[in-house]
Amino acid sequence: MHRQTSGYDAFISYSHQRDGALAEALGSELQRFARPWYRARALRVFRDQTNLAAAPELWPAIVQALEKSEWFVLMASPASAQSKWVQREIHWWAAHRATQRVLIALTDGDIRWNNGDFDWSRTDAVSRSLSGAFPHEPLWIDLRHIRPATADERPQLGDLVAEFAAPIHGRDKDALVGEHVRQQRRTRRLTRTVIAALTTLLVVASLLAVLAYNSRNQAVERQRMATSRFLASEALTVLDDRQDLAALLAVRAFSLERTDEAKSALLAVLQHTPTVQRFLRSEGPRVESVAISPTGDLVAAGDSDGGVSFFTNSGRQTVPRITAHDGMTWAVAFTPDGRSVASAGNDGVVRLWNPRAGTRLREFRHRDEAVQSLAFSPDGRWLAAGGSAKRRIDPGGETGRIKRYITIVDTRTWKSTVDLFGHTGEVTNLTFAPDGKKLYSGGGEARLIGWSVPSWKAMDETFLPYPPDAIAVNPRGDLVATTDIADGVATVWEIETGAVRARLRVSDDVVTSLVFAPDGEELKGGTMSSAIVAWRMRDLAAGPRTVARHITRGESGWPELAIARTGALVVGTGMGAVILHQPGDQSRLVLRHGRLCGTGALRKAISVHQHILASADASPGAAWQWDHCFKEKIDSLLPAEEKRLFSALSPDGRRLTTQATVFDLDRKRALFPWPKGVASMAFSNDGSMIAVAGENGAVLVHDARTGARLEHIPPQAPIKEELALQASLEVWDPHGPALLFSPGDDILVVADVKGPVRLWKVDRVLRTRDAAISHPLLGHGRVNALAFSPTEDLLATGGQDQKISLWTLPTGRRVASMAANGRIYSLAFSPDGRMLASASIDHDLWAVPSGRRLGRSFQVADRSSSDIRFAADGAVLMVMADEFDKEFHQVRTVATVDLDQQSWVAKACALANRELTVEEWRQYVDPTTRPRNLCQHAT
Repeated sequence: MHRQTSGYDAFISYSHQRDGALAEALGSELQRFARPWYRARALRVFRDQTNLAAAPELWPAIVQALEKSEWFVLMASPASAQSKWVQREIHWWAAHRATQRVLIALTDGDIRWNNGDFDWSRTDAVSRSLSGAFPHEPLWIDLRHIRPATADERPQLGDLVAEFAAPIHGRDKDALVGEHVRQQRRTRRLTRTVIAALTTLLVVASLLAVLAYNSRNQAVERQRMATSRFLASEALTVLDDRQDLAALLAVRAFSLERTDEAKSALLAVLQHTPTVQRFLRSEGPRVESVAISPTGDLVAAGDSDGGVSFFTNSGRQTVPRITAHDGMTWAVAFTPDGRSVASAGNDGVVRLWNPRAGTRLREFRHRDEAVQSLAFSPDGRWLAAGGSAKRRIDPGGETGRIKRYITIVDTRTWKSTVDLFGHTGEVTNLTFAPDGKKLYSGGGEARLIGWSVPSWKAMDETFLPYPPDAIAVNPRGDLVATTDIADGVATVWEIETGAVRARLRVSDDVVTSLVFAPDGEELKGGTMSSAIVAWRMRDLAAGPRTVARHITRGESGWPELAIARTGALVVGTGMGAVILHQPGDQSRLVLRHGRLCGTGALRKAISVHQHILASADASPGAAWQWDHCFKEKIDSLLPAEEKRLFSALSPDGRRLTTQATVFDLDRKRALFPWPKGVASMAFSNDGSMIAVAGENGAVLVHDARTGARLEHIPPQAPIKEELALQASLEVWDPHGPALLFSPGDDILVVADVKGPVRLWKVDRVLRTRDAAISHPLLGHGRVNALAFSPTEDLLATGGQDQKISLWTLPTGRRVASMAANGRIYSLAFSPDGRMLASASIDHDLWAVPSGRRLGRSFQVADRSSSDIRFAADGAVLMVMADEFDKEFHQVRTVATVDLDQQSWVAKACALANRELTVEEWRQYVDPTTRPRNLCQHAT
């Protein structure tokens, strides 16, 4: 078959109203029948879809399509026979083309052929105008039975399409049908192949996407870890200079990724200068004066720009900073009731403020020159103000007759009562004696004047070797301390005699400010290097201890100090920071409990020597107590000769064993005795077994209820190398081998007094001689402490060599070695196995399995032996320590260590009392993003 490239294989003529759907189905089927997979259609079919009656000018286009068509397909029906357009199309074809290329599809009505023409008596599907047009009977196919059930359903032609397609293709029908079947199969195979290929590509693409996603996540994770470690490192770098910034960097590091470095930095921040309660302000104008209310609940700070700021002790600024004076604010002072604050500055004005509302209450003009010092009398009746204002006593002009004003203001009327003249130099220091009977003044000349109250007469003068930069009177009123920045010395004077009690120095530093503690037991000072130091008044010769160091970063000025009667200390620095210190040296992490007696049932207990640490049956968080009451009950059961023997307590607290006897604490009776020569004991975790080591090195395993012997482990041969290592150590241990059952009670660890550590399998069917590890663990010389990880895959050993080792199980390979400060007394894994605590002279926390020390060492008691355990949730470490007082009496200290990491974050945020600034965020965290609130929900 030959046709024009742009022509049609068939032209379908039909009634739009009667056969539109069937014509569309026939045209579509003809285009697909026997179509090769690589062609868009098998035949090109023209089917006019336009309502020709509505657009008669389209007839030329129809004629053009007819001219290009090879076959004419007539959809015959009475409706098409009556359609003038169908008639025009068929007449054109009969006139211009051969009728042998006409195919008739009978869709309705009837067609009959008789003697060379249609039988017009019975034919109604073809127009009579075609009479005689066909020399032979035309090919017609009956489609009358094909009608869809609904208007939206597509007619199904099936194999009838071949009747039309075969002549149009010019091929035999059977051959064409076979070709169609082959093409369908080929298409299906190709489709399946394509689908399989696409599916494979989709799977590969999905896998690649997953790999890319995982790679991206891993890259993000690595980036987060790297950033976390960097911020942790930066936190430690700035810790000495900017503890508040270090706290925020450590919090950010921890929030990004809980790396060992982030945990260590967070701990180090909290362990650093533990007296610092919080930063009330981190920076600003240089602080020239500070004051704290007597109860310690409010703080005031005056600065070099004439401002005054007020803070609560919780860290909140009550009102925005107030510009109170022209020039510097030299002095601030609280009234004794703590309700008001007086401020004074370069403008010579004294103003009284409500620190909570920021409103000005009173005002008094001293003179035209600066007021540099203020002091309220203890009863609040008088306010003393001094500074640089002067009066010429001798009109003749002798310079030595120029005196400086000290003005006494009656606070009831806020008017000047009297002016005192005694100093030729500026009056920079004023302080009332604690009993209010004397006012001390000093400043720009080398003498201290005491004024009687309320006569205001100069009672005594103390001539000093230098002008005092600071004056402090102790609470008893018998001592006064002064400083001189010229030689850096602080001097303590006896007020009554004027004798020097002590001259106090700080190595390579200058004391610039002084304040006595409320109880008079300590004298605290600020130094030119921004350190805060303290001397114990009972032992001034021992020298100062450094309480804190607040670096000024090169700014001029030094710490200003003020103290409340509660002992709270406030420090103002040259960089504008205002820092609140809590009284005492209490750690942020360690809480000492002392003697506590629990009343609830025991849940857990640990024993070392004769001391019991037990958990009371109380609400979570009230948990761990050193139960002396319980201890006394135990003592009442023990014979006198056994009270000082080494003992072990079962995990449930129901049984106690000494070196002589096993006791049932519930029934308050002895169960069975031990033979002589018992050196150490250990209960299994379920309390059903007791391992007992003899002085000869043998180990016995007994039933804890009946005392029946389950197995015997004979003494093991010593190892030469371990004996040599032990000989090089100063070994001290009054007890025998260290013993420990694994968490599942299936392994017994025996740390021989001769050095080696061996692990034995524990079989409930009386077999414990099989070694759990084929070789002993060596390298300590003598092991004092043992601990299993919760999953039993790690064993920690601590020895007389002051080292801790981590061993993998069951291989027995050492994976980490850590150096501690002194011999190891106790070890404990956290419940999640990620942390190891050790007790020696100091107490340490170690990351597992890296062995990295977390934070810094902390002390619970001075050079004491102690036993340690984690609480069940891992948030608290319990410590029971033995130490000796000055009379060498044994003192038992119980403490808890806060290991709740969210608590660490909250405490670091409370310490910093702010968020990172935009500049800090861009410098340390990310220069491209906006700062995020790190502490908004932490506290």
